[in-house]
Formats: sequence, C-alpha cells, structure tokens
Amino acid sequence: MIGKEIIVKGMVQGVGWRYYCLKSAEKFYVNGYVKNKRDGSVKIIVEGKKEEVEKFIEYLKSSNYPGHVKSWEIKEIAYRGIYKDFRIKY
Repeated sequence: MIGKEIIVKGMVQGVGWRYYCLKSAEKFYVNGYVKNKRDGSVKIIVEGKKEEVEKFIEYLKSSNYPGHVKSWEIKEIAYRGIYKDFRIKY
C-alpha cells in the first residue's frame, strides 16, 4: 500500500475537476480526498494498492476532461490507512 500527494495546477477549479477525481477514484478503488486550494490549484491525497494508485494517476493525467492542467506535482507520502473512501473536501 502506498500514499501520494498530488498538486494539480492550471485551470482546474470551477470545471468539475474534483467530481471527476472522485469518480475516477471510485473506478480504481483508491481512497483519500481532493480539495481546492486557495492558490487555484487542486490537492489530491490518494492511498491504496500501488498498482491502483498508479493507474488512477495515469488515468487523470491522460484525461481530456474540461479544464487545462499546466503541471503535476506528485510525491510519495507515508501510507496511513485512515481513509475508508474517496471524498471531496470543502
């Protein structure tokens, strides 16, 4: 099991991107959350089986979802196992 913190920058707020992340997480059976940051970026914390987390990230990166992603910052974080599902945080 692994954990990742992802910061997505670009035009990713106000276009349904968090909901898209939620539905994608459900598809790959990963847990964590997604939330808007004050600077206009989106933060994703994701945990799960290594293979599923990597598939989730690649799926998001290959998406043609509305919005425009300028950059991805992805770093490994300690797996904590505290998330029982994937949620949108406000």
